Amino acid sequence: MGAVFIFVAKDVKEKIQILEKYTKECDCGPHYGTLQKMIEYEKQNSLLRVDLSKRPSGARTLLRLHRALEFVSHFMLEVSRLDDHKGTADVARDCYKKTLAKYHPWYIRKSASVAMYTLPYRHQLVERAYAGRVPVTDDRAYVSDSMNRLALVADEVFAATHKLYDEHDLLDLP
Repeated sequence: MGAVFIFVAKDVKEKIQILEKYTKECDCGPHYGTLQKMIEYEKQNSLLRVDLSKRPSGARTLLRLHRALEFVSHFMLEVSRLDDHKGTADVARDCYKKTLAKYHPWYIRKSASVAMYTLPYRHQLVERAYAGRVPVTDDRAYVSDSMNRLALVADEVFAATHKLYDEHDLLDLP
């Protein structure tokens, strides 16, 4: 979906790799089996620090993914309601303003807003998501239902994760 989104995908992949690495390390792997264990382990061992040059905090890394999930959930729900020949840029900008924008400085917000102008129409987004192989059933209804279900599941995951971060007073990690 464009060069800017390749950067976003790369960033997400790097964050996931950090978390996967922690689950495989012999000395701390068991402490990363669940979100609850990870948070408790990192709090007890003062690993929530900002100094990323040594070892990025798993809780901080996951918090960034958590925030992105909120955007994805909102975006998928709104796109599921669009007509096939409507653009997705305005929807993306609105969802971004309600979610991720509050965590980004001005220059990132402006860059993201400009990048969203490159987003395709809904039908193009669907074709790309399905790698050109949209199911032959009632395409629009099937795809809209799939997007809607994905958004609802993502929202449930977001809510559960958000609750845990809130209980541990970690929603504002720098």
